[in-house]
Amino acid sequence: MSRVDFYHLQNQRLEDVLPKLLEKAYATGNKIAVKIGNDERVDFLNALLWTYNDTSFLPHGSRKDGSGELQPIWLTAGDDVPNEAKLLHSTSKKHAKTQGFNAWLYRLSHGKLILTAMRRKA
Repeated sequence: MSRVDFYHLQNQRLEDVLPKLLEKAYATGNKIAVKIGNDERVDFLNALLWTYNDTSFLPHGSRKDGSGELQPIWLTAGDDVPNEAKLLHSTSKKHAKTQGFNAWLYRLSHGKLILTAMRRKA
């Protein structure tokens, strides 16, 4: 059974929080899949992860970069996980599949009603 964690953004933006969460996940030595709502967001976050911090480096890639099996952090808008990641970070409700993952982090950002509903499901 997979471990499921929830991260509530509250007043923070995903692009401010995601790099820090990925740094922590990457430090565990596990490969990570980040499932994002659409290809435009994948491109945006892919560029962001190259430039968010002058003193940090997060090796990552997406379908456009290729060599998915070599990427420690895989960014996708689909269900492809060529790096055989064991940690999943999902930013979209449409990516609720956790099969094959040891741990799953789901991002919440739409207020107390969704947060309460997700806590009830956990």
